[in-house]
Formats: sequence, C-alpha cells, structure tokens
Amino acid sequence: MSILLASAVILVQIATGALLLLLVPQINIRSKYAITGLGLALGTLLSMLSSVILNPTILGSIAWLIPTILVGLVCTLRITALREKSRELEAQRSESIGVVVGLAAGLILLAVNWIRVPLSSIRAGSSVDMYFLEALSRGISQFGPEHSILMSGGALRYHWFTYGWAGELTQVAGLDSFVALTRFLPLVALLGMILIAASWAASIRVNGKASPWWVPSLAVLLIVVGGYTGALYGVILNFDSPSQSLTTVWLLGLVFLFLHGLRTESRPALIFIWFAIGLLALGTTGGKASHAVVGLGGIGLVVITSLLFRKSDWKRAISLGLAAILGVGIAYFWVLFGVGVQENLSEVIAVRASTWQGLDPVSGRWGPLLGTIAMLLAIFARLAGTTWLFTSASGRRLPELIFSLGAFLTGALALLFLREGINELWFLLAASAPIAVISAYGVGQAQISLIGRIGMRKAVPITLLIAGIASLGSLILSRNWVFESIPSPFFQWPGVLFWLAIVSVWVVIPALAFLFLRKLTKSGKQSLHSIALPIFAVSVSALVLTSILTRPSVLWTESRPLTTGFGTVKPSEPSRAGENKTSERTVDSLGLEPRINAADWLKENSQVENVVVTNRPDISFIPAFTGNQMYLAGEPYQYGLGAADQRAEIERRSLLSRSLTAGLTPVLLNTLCQEGIDFAWIESPDESFPPNDVVASETFGNISIYDLRQNCMINY
Repeated sequence: MSILLASAVILVQIATGALLLLLVPQINIRSKYAITGLGLALGTLLSMLSSVILNPTILGSIAWLIPTILVGLVCTLRITALREKSRELEAQRSESIGVVVGLAAGLILLAVNWIRVPLSSIRAGSSVDMYFLEALSRGISQFGPEHSILMSGGALRYHWFTYGWAGELTQVAGLDSFVALTRFLPLVALLGMILIAASWAASIRVNGKASPWWVPSLAVLLIVVGGYTGALYGVILNFDSPSQSLTTVWLLGLVFLFLHGLRTESRPALIFIWFAIGLLALGTTGGKASHAVVGLGGIGLVVITSLLFRKSDWKRAISLGLAAILGVGIAYFWVLFGVGVQENLSEVIAVRASTWQGLDPVSGRWGPLLGTIAMLLAIFARLAGTTWLFTSASGRRLPELIFSLGAFLTGALALLFLREGINELWFLLAASAPIAVISAYGVGQAQISLIGRIGMRKAVPITLLIAGIASLGSLILSRNWVFESIPSPFFQWPGVLFWLAIVSVWVVIPALAFLFLRKLTKSGKQSLHSIALPIFAVSVSALVLTSILTRPSVLWTESRPLTTGFGTVKPSEPSRAGENKTSERTVDSLGLEPRINAADWLKENSQVENVVVTNRPDISFIPAFTGNQMYLAGEPYQYGLGAADQRAEIERRSLLSRSLTAGLTPVLLNTLCQEGIDFAWIESPDESFPPNDVVASETFGNISIYDLRQNCMINY
C-alpha cells in the first residue's frame, strides 16, 4: 500500500508542475514531454520546499500538498484557457522514440543495480555514506533543515534538497528505510532526465535546421548510459549519489528554461520563466552545489557575450542571469554558509582526479599532468559534438554552444585546481548532462553534412564502424591487466594502458576517418583539404559514440588498481575505518540482526523527538533506521558539515557518549538526565559494565537500550 501511495504522491507532484506551466499565458512550450519533464522538476522542488518550510506550522501534515491546492484553485478559474492550451500540445515522433529508448536503457540499468545491491545489502551499509544520507533525509522531513538529526540543538550545512524530497516521500507514504532514497528517487530522476533531454534535443535549431530523428535518442543515451570514454568513473545517473541524480533534473530544467527565455518576448511568459529560473537555481544549489557552479558558469558566459556583442536578447539574458544568481545566493546562505570544515574542496587530500582514476602513465610530476590531459579527453569525448557547431557562423552564435563552452570551462577549472581525488569530477559530471543534449544535436548536424557528401548508406555505417573499432581497442586496453613483473619503474603499470585506452580513440578515429574517406572519394585522389570537413564530421560523431560503447568496461574497471600517495588501492575496496564500506554486506553475514531488532524496538517505543545517546557516536545507523533525534551520531559528518562554532560542543558530547561503554554510573546517569536524554543505546559494554537496577532496559545481543524517561523524571 505504501508503494502505491508513494507513486500517487509523485504523480501529484508532476501534475502540479505541469499544470503550473500550462497556466502561464503565451509560454511557447508545446511538447508534451517538455511540459511533463519540467513539471516533474518544478513539482518535486515546490512540494519539498513547501513541506520543509511549513513543517513546524499547523499545516505541517499537508504541507507537501499546498502547491497542488494553490495550482488547483487557479486551474478552476482558468479551466477554459487550460483546455485550449492542452489541445496545442504535441509529441514529435523523434521525442517519443527517444523517451522509449531512454526508459528501456535506464530501467535495465536500475534493475541490474537493484539486483546487484538489494535492500538488505543497503541496510547493511553496502553503499558509502548511505546511513548518513538516510538519516539526513529523515531529519530534514521531521525536524526541518535548521535542526540536525545527528545532534540535538545542532545544524548541518549541507546540500540537503534531494534528501529532503526523499524524506518527505518516506514520511507521507510511510515507506521503510532506504526505499525512497534508493528505489523511488532513481526512477524519478531517470524519468525527468529523459523527458527534458529528449524534448530539448528535438527543439534545438540552427538556421531552422531540424535534427535527424535519432538525435533525441542519442541525447538520452549519453545521459543515461554514457560515461567518460575509457575512464573508471563518469556516469550521470549515479546510484551512489542520490543528490547527483535528482539535482541533474533540476539543472536540465534550469538550462532549458534559461535558453528558452532568451527567445521569449511575451512579458507574462518571461515573468514566469524568471521566477522558475530562480527556483531551479535555488534547487540546484541546495541539491548539489557543483551543479550550480557549472550552471552559473555557462549562464554567465551567455550573459557576457550577449552584452559584449549587443545581441537582441541582451536585456533578457541579464535579467534571467540575475534570477539565477539570486536563486544561487539564497540557497548558499540558507544551506551552505558557515559549514564547519572549510577545507572540503582544498588540498587536504591532495590526490589528483587522474591519479584516483589510475590514469597517471608515468612516475613523477609528469604523471598527474599527462593523466589530467587524458581525463579531460575522456570527459570531452561525450561532448565532442558541440564542436561541430563552430563550423558555421550561426552555430558559433548559438546560445546553447556558448553555454556549453562556459559550463565546460568552469568544470575543467575545478578539475585542474582542486585536489580531492573524486570530488572535483562532480563539476564536469554535472556539466555533462546539459552539454550532452547539445552534443547530440551537433552530431546530428555533422551527419547531415556527411550524408550530403557521401550519402546515407555510407555515412552512418562508416561512423558506427569507426566508433566500434576505436571502442573495442579502448575496451581491450582498459582491462585490469596483471603483470608478473613491472616492465619499467618509470611507467605506471597498468596505468600506461589505461591512459592509452583514452588517448588512443583520439588518434584512431581521425586516422580511420581519413583512410575510409580517401578511399570512398574518387579513388583516393581527393586532397586532404577537400575531405577535411567530412573527416571532422565522422570524428566528432564517432568520439561521442565511444562514451556509450566503452561503458562495458565498468564490469572490470570498478576494481581497477590505483597508485596514490597512500599506496595501491582499489576504489571499491572497503575502508576498515568506515562504518558502511564493507564489501558483500548482508544483515546475516555481518551480524546486524541485533542492531535491526534494537532499532525496531526503539522505533516502536519512542517518539522521534526523544533524544537518544549512544556509546558509538561515530555511526549513523540509529537515526537512519529509527528517525530519532540523537545526542550525537555520525560524528565525522556532524563535525565536518555542522556549524563551525559547534566543534567544541561536538567534542564534549563525543567524550560523554563514549564514556557510556564503562557503564551507567549514578553520576553519569545524572549527567544524561540533565542533558535531556531519553534513551541510551549501548553496544558491547566493557566486561566490568555495572548493572543499574533503577533503569529499565531491553537487550538485543550485545546491545542494551535503556529508557531513562521515568527514572529521570523521578530522581532528577
């Protein structure tokens, strides 16, 4: 029943956003898929914000429905206009095919992931940070963003919007732990990405030139399936980072509306788009800050070029750009400002992304430099179609291309200047989603040019053949080759092969394009200059396809050995210090049954606002399963993501919590009562743990739960 209720809640949110768009007079969006996709982006965001903001009020129980109620009231007043607008909606055949292709590919990937990581494994902490993320989602929906579930009286300065949405869905539909976060959220993100990307790709025009029918399909495949050619990491639909997935939908909606607004002259439509852009900019910043940074980079370059060249849309560009800046600014000061650890994106870790990907081919300072070059080539392969737009004057002026350039450069700067092993890749990964749509359009235009020169029967097969050959070579090189002895101490083995897996496609594809086209045109008598443009058309098209065709490498590259400053490691190898990084976890194999039983008892016998203390303040397990307010839990997260002025309090609470292992002495019990604690969760106490007859307790294996409420009320 809860699954059906959650599905109904999501459909209501989508309908709310779609109806809101249809109510806007003279907004020139006629695609059913665009209206539905943008409706999903706006509806989920509005519902979450309403739920979070109104949670402490008397409307808290129906807060998520408030946007729907307001839109419904307006719909009743404008029912005639709404019907007329609905009749104008259409769905191009190319969009429909793209949506079907994207859903098929995405659902297969989701099904494989759910089989690979079932809920029982997630409950055992198989995904990094999952306990923390589930606890965060529960805390946001129950206590609001200003109160951390990990520490009573504390706060978290973290991009929580996606987790707030998952927590809202869990609370409204009564879902079990992790279901909203790992089951519903990926489905919603998949649907939103596909709908916006397919409709957007079908709508782009340069000099009125429409795309081939397969361009929307290519766009959705680049987003759903594509990765970084030959590299270990680079999938947009990311199962380990829910914030990455759902925020990508908000970013796609933001960029789509911004570019659409540049061509909109209707004042009512522009006013709505202005507010929608501000809202989605707020959402991208609160969802995952890296999305907002690259979004602003692309939008900023569009605004600057419009102003410098005095384009006809320069006033609209400035106005819409200011809306985006305003949304980002509000979210930053509301959500992120004042975070405890300021070094999150600094050189504390000091491991280059290329090193963490295993792409440094040689030892010494040249290794990261060459590896970073390969990393940029791997990333740009998916986006290479945008370069075709430079071949025409109208293409060079296209706002989509200018946005792509700004967003890519912003993400590239993060890759070049930050050193945190993996976090700097989030920027270019965020930029990859909207740029992939524009890249797909560029490939379509390149193929039209190529077909005009050599015919369709030759153009498409040649492109696919060349892409297939280059991808096969890349796949072979990217295998985790084992060497009995290291061929050379200077070369990083097999890092040099991983490096070649990326670089080779950039050499093989142009070379094969040259050979094929010289042979096809007048028996090879054509000059290089005369076939340069066809070679370029084949090259950019084939490069883009490699980001899809090389994805099978994920089957072995997940365990790729990496040489870092900390020694040789594997990205999927568990960290002994982590609470949720153990491989092949199941509840039974890890002996977590007592914890789950204890959590069930606590959930049934307490209120969420009851404060719980534990002698394991390092873990986030308890709030993730029970939703209880903690005295201190998830200590590393609270310390790094909490307010900077609360560090001393965290350290004090940590010492008090850990002292529980020695036993609930009368003095300690008195302290706990004065701190306002209702329950104590004690794991694996010392052998000398002294019993305390005055405290009622429940025991589950090595876990004892003490109900302190009555005892504190009587004695303290």
